[in-house]
Amino acid sequence: MSQPDSTRPPSQRPVAFKSKKRIKEEWAKLDLSDLEDAKPPTEEHEALHDLYQDDLHGLGNE
Repeated sequence: MSQPDSTRPPSQRPVAFKSKKRIKEEWAKLDLSDLEDAKPPTEEHEALHDLYQDDLHGLGNE
């Protein structure tokens, strides 16, 4: 009995490799207009992003 893909851990899910053409087609379908109109990040957002990046790279865990 196999589990559906949504409940399997990522390491056990099947991988669907797509061609560059297919990837470009998928990107073309996306509506990215809201990203162009985005407000610049606030100081608080930038500070939280820096902390997140440090945590990702293991900095600050000494």
